[in-house]
Amino acid sequence: MRIKRVMGINALCKKGDYEGVIKLFEDMGANIGPDMPHLAQYGHRARIAYLGTEMQKPFALEISESINDDLPIGKQHARSAPTFQFLGLEVDNLDEAIAEVRAKGIRISDKAKIEDPEWEYLYEAMIHPKQSYGLLIELIEGKRKVPATAQKKAKK
Repeated sequence: MRIKRVMGINALCKKGDYEGVIKLFEDMGANIGPDMPHLAQYGHRARIAYLGTEMQKPFALEISESINDDLPIGKQHARSAPTFQFLGLEVDNLDEAIAEVRAKGIRISDKAKIEDPEWEYLYEAMIHPKQSYGLLIELIEGKRKVPATAQKKAKK
């Protein structure tokens, strides 16, 4: 399996700390992305803090807070926040990566499609924390949508 890059990590916030954590990273120079309302269906809200000066593919810190403690992600927030939850690793071919990981006897979820309006397609599979020394590792394959402003520049 070839890991293309570390896409980012998820920071779980305690309820009430969300805006403060966003401001902290903004004050440190991070570019903060917009709200991601599509995540409400999973029980949390989040924004991305893009870190670093290499803005073609910046490191992404997803800052999230539970909005529904009855859903699995909300329960995870209640148990663990504040903490970093998962490490997202981008791979070239998720199907091949899953097969390779399973062939080594490592538990990994099936491939799941993630609905995100910024992506043409986005798939993930999670390596179970019991298999990765307590770490939740997310393998990701996706293709971002080209922003309308970039499409206009390309046509010129």
